Amino acid sequence: MFHIESRISCLMAVTDDFRNYAGGILIDATGRMANDHYVSVIGWGVSEDGVKYWIARHSGGSFWGEKGLFRIIRGVNNLNIEHSCR
Repeated sequence: MFHIESRISCLMAVTDDFRNYAGGILIDATGRMANDHYVSVIGWGVSEDGVKYWIARHSGGSFWGEKGLFRIIRGVNNLNIEHSCR
């Protein structure tokens, strides 16, 4: 189940796993927190196995990720995505 709401802009850190993201819920293990990219968080959801995630849009276009979107674990500030939003 997921929810799409109005979007907010968030700064986040970028890693090679993010650059190469092709689908699924991104759970970064590098610990990187240096913000260097804006994304638009547009919603949230919970996977069938109970993992909470954010749904966000990346400027890379529809060929990247899940048709231009990505999912990242929610509630743990992964890649610092929950720190600098407006």
